[in-house]
Amino acid sequence: MLTKVSSGNFNFGTDQIKDYCLVHLDTKIIQDNFNGQLLIKTNSGQTYLYDYLNKKYYLHNTIQIQWNTKPIIKQIESFDQNNPLVANKIRDYVLQECTLGKKINCILGIGGEYYIYFPYIQSKTYYGISNHLSIVEDAKTNVPYSDNYLVNYDNIKLNVSINPELIILNVFNIHENIIKYIKKFKYLKLIIIACSLSDSKLKLLSDNFRIRKIKYFKNYSSLIRVISCYLK
Repeated sequence: MLTKVSSGNFNFGTDQIKDYCLVHLDTKIIQDNFNGQLLIKTNSGQTYLYDYLNKKYYLHNTIQIQWNTKPIIKQIESFDQNNPLVANKIRDYVLQECTLGKKINCILGIGGEYYIYFPYIQSKTYYGISNHLSIVEDAKTNVPYSDNYLVNYDNIKLNVSINPELIILNVFNIHENIIKYIKKFKYLKLIIIACSLSDSKLKLLSDNFRIRKIKYFKNYSSLIRVISCYLK
C-alpha cells in the first residue's frame, strides 16, 4: 500500500523518503509504502516506483490506499486526502454523516474521492461527476456499477436524469455555478468536504444551504471542514 507524501508532510515518511526529498529537488509527488518502496514523480512528468533496497526504478502511474474494508486504486494525478494523521478520520466521519437510516434511490458524488464511499452506502443508483478525467476513471475502476461523467463545473450538463437524495461534494473551489446545480435537486442531505474555506465562501454556503453542523480537522497549516447540510 502506497501512502501519498508531499512537501508538506514528508517528515511523516521513512528515513529513506526524507533523504530522497532532500537530495532530489525535482521531485513533485512522492509516495511511501514504508516497506522499501517510494513512488515518485519528477518535474519532467515521469512517474517511477523506486525500490530503495535494490536501488532500482520502475515505471508506475497508480497508487493503492487502504480505507475501511476495501483497497482503493488511484491514478497518481487523482485527488487524495494525503495527510496520514487525519485522512482516514475524515473518511470515517464523512461515511458516518452519509448514513440516512434507509436505502436510498440515488447518490451523487461531485469532485475528489466521492466514489470511495459508494460501496458502503445502500443505494439503487450511483452517479459521480468531476472535472478531472483521472477521478472519473478511478471511479469506474473502483465502483464499476456506478455511472461517472467528466464535466465542466462552470456549466454542468448531463445527458441523464437524476434525482439524488444524498450528495457528497469535495471540490477545491465551491462557486455559485456548483451551488446552483446542487440547488435544483430535492436532496435529503448534502455533505461538503472543504479545505481552506474562506469566510466569504462559508457565508455563500450558509446563504444557500441549511447547515446542520461543521466538523473541523487540522491539516498542517489549514483546516478541513466537513459540513452537513439540508435543504434551505
